Amino acid sequence: MIDASSEESIASSFTGIGKDIGIQDADTSRTLLWLSRKQEDWVLLFDNADNPNISLNRFFPSCRHGNILITTRNADNQTLASQSSLEVSMLEESIAAKLLLQSGRLDETEENEQAARTIVQSFGRLALAIVQAGSYIATRRLDLKSF
Repeated sequence: MIDASSEESIASSFTGIGKDIGIQDADTSRTLLWLSRKQEDWVLLFDNADNPNISLNRFFPSCRHGNILITTRNADNQTLASQSSLEVSMLEESIAAKLLLQSGRLDETEENEQAARTIVQSFGRLALAIVQAGSYIATRRLDLKSF
């Protein structure tokens, strides 16, 4: 997993991967070379690749094997997809509120649903953000009045 929020975090992620797999003096270029030579399947996940000033393709191994996934809010990164890309859209408000209540292990009362509708708007009605918020609510046993 590559933290793609900045060039520094990308380099740090590749250095960490290189160290984990035993590359001596690991850095980005050595790790990319290792991946390009590795014949088994591998996956790189570039997470939070939202910065339009970062050219991600220079951090791709030079080979035709392996898999690269990119999570981004930057639509321009769609051009990097050689096979397919998938745009994740916002959930309908009622579905998003229900998802928050379910993942937060909360009762589906009128009061909770109304509060959930307000909360999911602040998360852009995006499923992953809502599930993470629900998990936070559940593990800390919060109620929606806390928000």
